[in-house]
Amino acid sequence: MRFLVAVFYILLRTKNSKGLAMRRQGLVAYANCGVVKIKTDDGFTVIQLLCSHSPAIGDKITWSSGEKSGDEVFENVTRKTHFKVYVQSHGMG
Repeated sequence: MRFLVAVFYILLRTKNSKGLAMRRQGLVAYANCGVVKIKTDDGFTVIQLLCSHSPAIGDKITWSSGEKSGDEVFENVTRKTHFKVYVQSHGMG
């Protein structure tokens, strides 16, 4: 039963009312030496840049998953660019 509740919760968080995948978003709060902290509704997402892109503090960033760690492509909405990152953690206080 707990498994089904967990799966439902994940689906609920990742789909909008039309059944489309929702994107996570936040604002860059810290960026130094390839490490970036993005302020989200549930804390911070910490990423390591895998490319030469360097977002600035205050840039709006979006991405597809708020649950997994590892390689992912993020979008800098402010600068209209995409960049590869390694996600270290989500929901950090």
